[in-house]
Amino acid sequence: MKIKIPEKTEKIARLSDSPLYVVGGAVRNAYLGLERPFDLDLAGNIPTEKFIDMLERAGLSVTAEYKRTGTVMFFDEGVKCEYTRFRTDSYAVGGGHNPKEVRFTDDIKEDALRRDFKCNAVYYDVKSGEKVDPLCGVSDIEKRVLDTVDDTEKVFSHDGLRLMRLARFSGELGFIPEKDLLAAAKEYAANIKDVSAERIFAELKAILK
Repeated sequence: MKIKIPEKTEKIARLSDSPLYVVGGAVRNAYLGLERPFDLDLAGNIPTEKFIDMLERAGLSVTAEYKRTGTVMFFDEGVKCEYTRFRTDSYAVGGGHNPKEVRFTDDIKEDALRRDFKCNAVYYDVKSGEKVDPLCGVSDIEKRVLDTVDDTEKVFSHDGLRLMRLARFSGELGFIPEKDLLAAAKEYAANIKDVSAERIFAELKAILK
């Protein structure tokens, strides 16, 4: 498996002493033989200040920075890219999709455990082309099943957007949810009301397209 990475993003990876990873939909879809998504999610333990410096040295510009979550957004060859430093999150009661507390980490498995589904927690090293699969997500991709990265109720209870992503991945990719996912989704369905209208609209567009 090889993922096509925009040239300047590859340059950022070469400038870094630490690995820069692609994670999420681009990796999942590469295993499925599908086209790369329009968005490219990047991750690593590179501090955001250092990442921004390398990004500018590669000839790219920051479009947005969110220091609290360690997130930097930019475009490369028309592709919307989002870099997020490895972290763990904790959430308030409800489904607002906005972490209450953030702690940065060097542990890739800790970062994987903050995500939604195992199929979206496979990492591709931009420089070496090697994969890192801390939660056995490749197996889920090959079987086309959806399973949460952690206890299902814990994953769904604090992020209503994940319920909509469950519906999208089931319809868009034909993935079959593990049996306890639908029951937990029904239990926490009211959390969707806490998600911003913009995020709900974006997911609905993806579900219905």
